[in-house]
Amino acid sequence: MSVNNLPFVSVIIPVYNFEKYIAKCIDPLLNQEYPKESFEIIVVDNGSTDATPEIVQRYEKVRLLYEREVQSSYAARNTGIKKAKGQVIALIDADCIPEKQWISEGVKTLLESGTDLVGGPVKFFYGKMTAAELVDSYSHFNNESLIGKKRAALSGNLFVHKRVFEEYGLFPQDSKSGADYRFSNGVLKAGYTIGFSDNAIVWHPTRTFWSLIKKVHRTGIGMPKAIIQNGERISIWISFRRFCKDLLIPKKPFYYREWAKRQDLKLSSVKLLRMDFVLWATTVSHKLGILIETFRLKKRGEI
Repeated sequence: MSVNNLPFVSVIIPVYNFEKYIAKCIDPLLNQEYPKESFEIIVVDNGSTDATPEIVQRYEKVRLLYEREVQSSYAARNTGIKKAKGQVIALIDADCIPEKQWISEGVKTLLESGTDLVGGPVKFFYGKMTAAELVDSYSHFNNESLIGKKRAALSGNLFVHKRVFEEYGLFPQDSKSGADYRFSNGVLKAGYTIGFSDNAIVWHPTRTFWSLIKKVHRTGIGMPKAIIQNGERISIWISFRRFCKDLLIPKKPFYYREWAKRQDLKLSSVKLLRMDFVLWATTVSHKLGILIETFRLKKRGEI
């Protein structure tokens, strides 16, 4: 397809205190295979107190916007979408590193499949390959599975025709986690279509233990509203029962052995047991987040 026929793309990056990562995200975006005159990069700062805005301001070809009213990455994304010039919105997280063909492959799949949204793979790179990092790479950002089985997608690697936001609406801003699931699930229930692009790849660093615990707790807090949207039943008793079950009955020992073999990872029994412990801790933290948010919703009369 000629350059003249390519859609203009707006890449939107929400950011909050990410001075460690933001340049690693922007630099490869500026060197994409996609024609430079056919895309823009918008970074939306969500109230950073570190040097993130100053780092972004060094890039002449990057637009820096601010979302200060609502503390939520989804509110920041919405601010960027409203100001975007593109016919296609490309969403990526500030700690992700896109491969050089990320935009071109995402747009190619979007156009050739005729779908309204397209998600891509989020692959992990390791630091010290700790048990927490291994569990993180196993458990999170499986966009292909979400798209194929749960009819939803994650905003860490997502291409959307802007008209979808104009017709359906923007991301919910009432939660710090899970709003991308609720948005994409709602869009698909409304009749829009989704595809998957194998080659629109971004890379994400694996998390440390406490970072992972905080992440899964936050996603747990975002789950009850997604459960309600799916028409499933939720109550304090159900959430409490599931929390107690995971607290008292961990998964079977060496839960990750088969996965490690498929990944050609030669992990010792000690490392596998450490992974089992991390799995137990993250599962309990996730279910605790669900229980806490369910209680809040009940208190507000929303369930």
